[in-house]
Amino acid sequence: MIKMLAFVLIGISSIASATDVVSIPRVTPYEGGVGTDDVRQKCDWNAKLSENIAHFAEGGATVTDTDVSRLSGKVLTMRITQVHAIGGGGLTGPKWAAVHGELHDGSKLVGSFDAHQHTSVGLTTCGSLNHLGKELGEDIADWLKTPTLDAKL
Repeated sequence: MIKMLAFVLIGISSIASATDVVSIPRVTPYEGGVGTDDVRQKCDWNAKLSENIAHFAEGGATVTDTDVSRLSGKVLTMRITQVHAIGGGGLTGPKWAAVHGELHDGSKLVGSFDAHQHTSVGLTTCGSLNHLGKELGEDIADWLKTPTLDAKL
């Protein structure tokens, strides 16, 4: 009887945690006028950002190709608000990026953030941006554990 109760409780716990999983669109769009054409066309770090968040969230987030306006539950939408990435990798100085995100639970805004990272790591511009995407992904995943409004990451 105790084993049966334990299995039931584990099942209920799994169902409850599944509803807490945050859905994230696969690609994070650039805000109008942000990023050069080269960065937008050649670097896919903005598609890897969601994957990085899901990885660091350890099951607390999932990447989706579904139109998030059709989803119920928790949804994180983001946009890239700044990117400074001059060609030449580390030889052309530091690179940085900023992302704005909003976490909705249904129609209710339950969290928002502005995240910023900079780096001198990377032999190429895209490599530097990939590094920034990992750093931002880890910061955002940590924030998802206890989201707040107007957080600065």
